[in-house]
Amino acid sequence: MSEPNRNDTGWADNPVIKQRIRAALYIVCALLLGVELLIHRHTYNDVESIPFFHALYGFAALVFAVLVAKGLRALVKRDEDYYDS
Repeated sequence: MSEPNRNDTGWADNPVIKQRIRAALYIVCALLLGVELLIHRHTYNDVESIPFFHALYGFAALVFAVLVAKGLRALVKRDEDYYDS
């Protein structure tokens, strides 16, 4: 008995769906940035009153985490045949 033909691509691999998801994410991000200008925040520090501070802080934290991960990768990297004894 042979296996039926299986399509290994999922619904998210469709280029049209990818485009729609990307557009929806851009729209949500733009709306959130727009709302950021409209709401009044009760800040504890003066630096928090900078427009888009939290978005910029989060992006900087992400970049920092990626750079630290690259450094750790160089530290713990093993040779290709490390597990071949």
